[in-house]
Amino acid sequence: MFSQQENPVDKDPKVSISDASYVDKLNPGQYATFTMDYKVNSNLFLTLRGELRSHGFVQVFKVPLMAKQYVTKQFYILGGGEVEITRNLVDPRFLSAEEGEEFENAELEIENSRNDSPKPYSAEIYFKYGFGYEVNSNFSLEATQELFFNSDNFGAFSNPNMFSLKGKFKF
Repeated sequence: MFSQQENPVDKDPKVSISDASYVDKLNPGQYATFTMDYKVNSNLFLTLRGELRSHGFVQVFKVPLMAKQYVTKQFYILGGGEVEITRNLVDPRFLSAEEGEEFENAELEIENSRNDSPKPYSAEIYFKYGFGYEVNSNFSLEATQELFFNSDNFGAFSNPNMFSLKGKFKF
């Protein structure tokens, strides 16, 4: 009898991918994230992450590319660059309107003022570094610092420099 031989599954793959997403029913917001790790050697990984946050009138998409070096079996340091793109879904000038103010010709006003309207996208560049600890295979902690590099044209939900403490629980 003929059959195909199964190739053994690599116990330690070079590429691993994880993701998560949720929608807040009480808010018009959304959050989604992904992580892709590429194993360079037993202690060094290249990590590409993505994070999308929607806050009603604004969307923020962050993409950090970092190197992650394991110092011990569970403790690692990381560093790299990050690009944050902020997208305005509504012209911010209309968000600051006084209560009761009417916009009967809002479409015409927007069309006539396209040249001086705020840009729908803004990009910011950060240097990101930090450390992490994997408590076990299902729980990890990470502390990072983001240092801002380009102009001071911040989006609505952006920070010039930020310290973050994150926990990740896999289930």
